[in-house]
Amino acid sequence: MSARSQRRLPGRSRKFGSLRILGDGRIRYSAWSLRGLESLIVSPNYQYVDLDDKVVENASTYTVWIYWSDRPIFLLSVTRHRVTETQFTHLLTPDQLRDAVSVIRRLGNGVEKWITPGLAHLQYWMAPTGSEKLTSEKRAVLEIIPGLLRSVRSIPIARPWRPLQLKWERWKREQAQQRRRKKR
Repeated sequence: MSARSQRRLPGRSRKFGSLRILGDGRIRYSAWSLRGLESLIVSPNYQYVDLDDKVVENASTYTVWIYWSDRPIFLLSVTRHRVTETQFTHLLTPDQLRDAVSVIRRLGNGVEKWITPGLAHLQYWMAPTGSEKLTSEKRAVLEIIPGLLRSVRSIPIARPWRPLQLKWERWKREQAQQRRRKKR
């Protein structure tokens, strides 16, 4: 084997102070923290466990966690070296979600363009399905998401997410129709 194929990927201990997302979705990491965001930690995770319980290392398809004050707030999914999806963490309270949106907005560097997709995915995955009942915590988070989406509508949306935006808008219309049917 060549020396290049034997090279190990950065471990879980590799942390960065900030990141930048280019227009085509590629990521650039920086060790420097931005002023006012010293509590921010960017942590890429190149390892995952496959269906056979084997640990797989992959440098082109991985996840990036953004932590604020030691709490995960934002997840970026990278496929073929480009950001494809984002999502805010499910376990955030409404106040923590507002704070997370504010932090990602201040982070800038192209990351702010992924706020709307992140909120859209959070809304999609928290929505009740079938007979599932909403907890009061989930309901409170779901109630603030539309206001957060309105507050960031002046920020351009990331170009790679635009095709998925049509599917998300179709899902929102279907959800609204289902709610109207239930009220009848």
